[in-house]
Amino acid sequence: MSSNSDNPEVVIIDLGMDGDGLAGLELIAKIRAHDPAARILVFSMHSDPTIVTRALSAGAAGYLLKDTSPEELVRAFSAVRAGRSYLSGDLAMQVALAGTGGRTDPLAGLTPRELDALELLSQGKSYSLIAAELDISYKTVVNICYQLRQKLDVKTLAELIRRAVRLCPPG
Repeated sequence: MSSNSDNPEVVIIDLGMDGDGLAGLELIAKIRAHDPAARILVFSMHSDPTIVTRALSAGAAGYLLKDTSPEELVRAFSAVRAGRSYLSGDLAMQVALAGTGGRTDPLAGLTPRELDALELLSQGKSYSLIAAELDISYKTVVNICYQLRQKLDVKTLAELIRRAVRLCPPG
């Protein structure tokens, strides 16, 4: 993108657009890193409140399910285009309720970078490979994994990897 006139007003992303799980989450983070003011609307079949929360945390301004009405799609697009957030009423309620009650989402307090590192740990990648894949230093990976151990209340790297595998299922 060479100039502001080349930037779209709204980017619509399907989380599973390349058929590789939730690759759209990574795309959202990359777009936001390139253009912090980007207006991103997720159009997805995933209605899981955890996934919705992860998309919003990655930088999406709105989230809409694919089975929505054309009228709601237009409302969501218009809201995001105007710089406002958008979630359908049902989806907003599910996301709000997901963080209440006796069962809280252990991923909810993690940053997008921590989520990326956790997912790579779940795939059995070493600190060196994680550093290369995320284009960060080895020391930064060590620090991120330390933070992950604190936030997920685990003591060792082995426990962190086991937790990562449970929290980040493949596909």
